[in-house]
Amino acid sequence: MGATFVARAVDIDQQNLRQILERAANHKGSSLVEIYQNCHIFNDGTFEAVASKKTRDDNRVMLEHGKPLVFGKDRDKGIRLNGLKPEVVSLNDGKYTEADLLVHDEKTDCTVMAY
Repeated sequence: MGATFVARAVDIDQQNLRQILERAANHKGSSLVEIYQNCHIFNDGTFEAVASKKTRDDNRVMLEHGKPLVFGKDRDKGIRLNGLKPEVVSLNDGKYTEADLLVHDEKTDCTVMAY
């Protein structure tokens, strides 16, 4: 669609949603924001894994420019490239560190990693 700002948020995470909507509104260019919102009639609980305070930290990655892709309740998981395929790795077993992980770069001209 040609958007130069793309983000996703959960409706009940109001602080994160507000920040994303502000960034989208202030962005020079087209923005696309997908908002996960629970529907109690159709597909109730579909986004529970990323919406529930009990499970969301283990199931979503909060992207921050210039920072490695680390997530998990205990910040013990990361995403690295294995060839051309992203994979989730443990940061607990000593095999991988944050230096091995992908780093989010929202200013790059290369859109491959965004896809």
